[in-house]
Amino acid sequence: MKRKLLVLITVAMSVVFAFGLVACGDDSGNDNTGGNTHKHTYSTEWTYDGIYHWHAATCEHSNELSDKAEHTWDNGTITMEPTCTAKGEKIFTCTVCKATKTVEIAEIGHTFSDKWECDRTYHWHSCTEINCSETKDKSSHNFTDNICVVCGYELSPSEGIEYRLNNDGTSYIVTGIGNCNDTNIIIPPEYKELPVTSIGDLAFNDCSLLTNITIPYGVTNIGNSAFNECNLLISITIPDSVTSIGSFAFNGCSSLTSITIPDGVTSIGSSTFNGCSSLTSIIIPDGVTNIESSAFNGCSSLRSITIPDNVTSIGSSVFNGCNSLESITLPFVGESESETNNTHFGYIFGANSFSDNSKCVPESLKTVVITGGKNIRDNAFAYCSSITSITIPDNVTSIGSSVFNGCNSLESITLPFVGESESETNNTHFGYIFGANSFSDNSKCVPESLKTVVITGGKNIRDNAFAYCSSITSITIPDGVTNIGTSAFNGCSSLRSITIPDNVTSIGDSAFNFCSSLTSIKIPDSVKSIGDSAFNFCSSLTAIEVDKNNTVYCSDEGVFFDKNKTKLIQYPAKKAGSYIISNGVTSIAKYAFYECYLLTNITISNTVTDIGNSAFEGCSSLTSINIPNNVTRIGNSAFEDCISLSNLTIGNGVTLIGSSAFHGCSSLTNVIIPNSVINIYMMAFSSCSSLTSLTFGSGVKSIGDCVISSCHLLTNITFNGTMAKWNAIKKEERWNYNTANYVIHCTDGDIEKS
Repeated sequence: MKRKLLVLITVAMSVVFAFGLVACGDDSGNDNTGGNTHKHTYSTEWTYDGIYHWHAATCEHSNELSDKAEHTWDNGTITMEPTCTAKGEKIFTCTVCKATKTVEIAEIGHTFSDKWECDRTYHWHSCTEINCSETKDKSSHNFTDNICVVCGYELSPSEGIEYRLNNDGTSYIVTGIGNCNDTNIIIPPEYKELPVTSIGDLAFNDCSLLTNITIPYGVTNIGNSAFNECNLLISITIPDSVTSIGSFAFNGCSSLTSITIPDGVTSIGSSTFNGCSSLTSIIIPDGVTNIESSAFNGCSSLRSITIPDNVTSIGSSVFNGCNSLESITLPFVGESESETNNTHFGYIFGANSFSDNSKCVPESLKTVVITGGKNIRDNAFAYCSSITSITIPDNVTSIGSSVFNGCNSLESITLPFVGESESETNNTHFGYIFGANSFSDNSKCVPESLKTVVITGGKNIRDNAFAYCSSITSITIPDGVTNIGTSAFNGCSSLRSITIPDNVTSIGDSAFNFCSSLTSIKIPDSVKSIGDSAFNFCSSLTAIEVDKNNTVYCSDEGVFFDKNKTKLIQYPAKKAGSYIISNGVTSIAKYAFYECYLLTNITISNTVTDIGNSAFEGCSSLTSINIPNNVTRIGNSAFEDCISLSNLTIGNGVTLIGSSAFHGCSSLTNVIIPNSVINIYMMAFSSCSSLTSLTFGSGVKSIGDCVISSCHLLTNITFNGTMAKWNAIKKEERWNYNTANYVIHCTDGDIEKS
């Protein structure tokens, strides 16, 4: 059965195949069998897409194609010309099938003429393409003698302006714009053969299309409101012949960017430049003596202004609303030099009193320079919280209380002296001008922002002048100063450098105490007297240099001595390593090595006889000390808090050990006090927390209060004498306060702690 089915399928497929050969024969209509064949027929019209063209079959086999090929395009035809700013079009046609395609042509861009074109106001270069209005380099003319120095355009005087004959009949006044339509106006020097000498009141008032104006030489007066509300006026030429400019003359000229006032002008009227909000600069000539109220009110683009020294009065609100002002130079502070009212800085900005300074003085204002006057009155700059730099001139003789109170952004200040005045002996502290009642208030009244102080005059930096001014990094002392007082710079912990002038003859006690950022100091040859502890607690000091011509003092490798090198006065606190005190030195001054925390080893020469109070206090890296036999006194706190000191030898010549001499020497384990010592003062060895053994010499006659207090490990005390002699020593009641139980070994027996 299966075999019969397979035969039937094979026969059927053969019939189908044979039929196909008959239907799809070649174009000749013949086949190898001699039967009839089918021939395709094609359209005579071309069919195409964007890339190819062909003849499509018209028989039942429509998917058959003939003559298919890519288009052959001609050179194309421009159907829309491109312009400077618009694209064009070009159509290409296939030379075989006549199909078309459209291609975009890029805009050609501008081509500008080299030749200037101009009108009375502007010059420019035009695009050379027809119907293109594009220009470049368009700007206002730059006229010199009415000829533009850029394009060569020559202005002719404007016509149609109105004039009025002066009362004396010898000259004309411009009274109005009349029927003149120019936006760039040139006023002629003459009218009807008579000179033009004045621009009258309201002459060009509210000429809102006026952009430029040239006033001829010979005009002496510009009247009140002459150019009032000319809000498109960008340039005006005022000749040197002008001596008077009236009130509101340029009021509301909001497009005016700069103006030069002629040298002959002596007064600037009220609101003359009020509302000139585009004005960025103005030069006021030296001849001006008076500036009336609101003269520059609302000049909100003005960045800098200098008022010349000849000005004697400045009106209220002259610079009110000048909110971009960054620097100002003034001949005095307030309304006038002689005035005792309206002496606050904010007066010229519209402040009714010093308490309004903060809201009226613009925040943009950073730099103030005063060039004249004799007095800066109380609270003058109070609450001017944005100012960063102020300069007061040498001719000022008095500065009032709290002048700079609340100037919390102040970074630098230049002053003619320190305090209230040069001659005053009260209120001589620097903080006085910031509201400090005494030098002890300097730290809370002098602003933390203040870093640089320059003093230009005076002869004295008095006691405590800059005490506790802990934020100041640089102070300049003037050449005329001869005296630096006691504690003058005490606590100036941020002061990095200071120059002592050549005329200084004396430096007071503790003058530079606690100047912990000071790295070096040079003492000139003029200095004859330096007080005790002048450079103590200067923890960053690496060298003290003395001019070689100084007759009283000297230095050796940065160490400070008297001239003969018999007294070591100061060892720089940050000088590291070991040090040998040379032969010839007889005394070590108090605080000489105070807190020299990098000092690791010290050799004291045999010539030294006295070790001053706190001489080595706080030398935390010092491990060993040998006090030679010639030393007779160890001063109070001489080695206090030498926490690494573990090896101590006290010479046989010492007779006195001062209070707290070795207090807090927490690494000491054994101390032998020689027989030469007579007096041991209070707390001499207190808080020596590692001390286990202590020997008192036989010469001791008095032991002070708490001498061995808090020596908790001390259990073994030796006395080089008899028990009777020990009991005869004068001891303060609490000489052994807060100690462990111990035994005193005398030459003839032991005494237990009672």
